[in-house]
Amino acid sequence: MNPDPGSLEDLRDLALPAPVAFWPPAPGAWIVAAGLAAMLALLLRDLWRRHRDDAYRRAALAELDAIAASPQPDADAVARVSEVMKRAALVAFPREQVAPLSGAIWADFLAGSGGKTLDAPAMHRLLCKAYDAHGPGPAEIRTLIAQARIWVAQHRIAGKAGAG
Repeated sequence: MNPDPGSLEDLRDLALPAPVAFWPPAPGAWIVAAGLAAMLALLLRDLWRRHRDDAYRRAALAELDAIAASPQPDADAVARVSEVMKRAALVAFPREQVAPLSGAIWADFLAGSGGKTLDAPAMHRLLCKAYDAHGPGPAEIRTLIAQARIWVAQHRIAGKAGAG
């Protein structure tokens, strides 16, 4: 009798291929890894540049904190706050634009170059009041320091796209 080709006795297990090795990866994986490494390097470079470029902001904020830490702010505090902001502005903006500014024009410049959260009228009023006979009181000086901190942290640098 002839064996039946459809008999279940003739079935064999499937021949499985060898498992795919994890190493070495395919060429596409190397390309993707190289692209990710390049993007990470560019990101780190940009973060380092931003950190380095914002060193003047950190220094100015530290000086403003030192002025604010004084137990009783005096009339000289307004001049020191303005000096800190002028040094920060000289780093961020062209010297020809910032150096000659003083008084109301300086206050207008600060109000115009500050961020959206800066209280520009208060900054203008406090800087101009510093030269009045009475001068600002301690509460007004603290308000000026707070506004100066906002300006230092949020002003936009001229000529740099996306700076801040």
